[in-house]
Amino acid sequence: MNEDKQQCLEAGCNDFLAKPIDMVGFVNALSNYLTPLAYSPQPVDVIHSDLKNKNPELSNIINNFVMIELPEMLIQIAEHLKNSDWQALETSAHDLKGVSGNLGFKQMMELSSNLMERAKQENKEEAKLLLHDIHDLLDGMEKGSNRCSSGLVVKLDNKS
Repeated sequence: MNEDKQQCLEAGCNDFLAKPIDMVGFVNALSNYLTPLAYSPQPVDVIHSDLKNKNPELSNIINNFVMIELPEMLIQIAEHLKNSDWQALETSAHDLKGVSGNLGFKQMMELSSNLMERAKQENKEEAKLLLHDIHDLLDGMEKGSNRCSSGLVVKLDNKS
């Protein structure tokens, strides 16, 4: 077996595992070559609009945005990113930035602005990471909206 391993390494292989595969050895070998993912989910905080307490009449508009319009916008953004449609992605991110700012969601406005820049640069990997961050933020916004809603708002789970 040592001869087989030596031949494989001399032929340019990175490592060697003999059959039958030992799962602990397999996982240890893989860990030598895999890098951790750049994205790791963070705990979701409850996020409220800065305007909700200042203007209670906006509550229904804000809840509608968080629970219905924003998830729909993110579906479109994900589709633009998937298709590398940079102009459409930039436009959708710009729309999201504007609505988020108008409704008092500063964090969403900042992430949307960063997404616009990544679309301009056609940087797919960073745009994907930002989209994950935006989805995480949406989760916190939904939690905040659920706590403040009258129960008439239906949560949408489709975030593909």
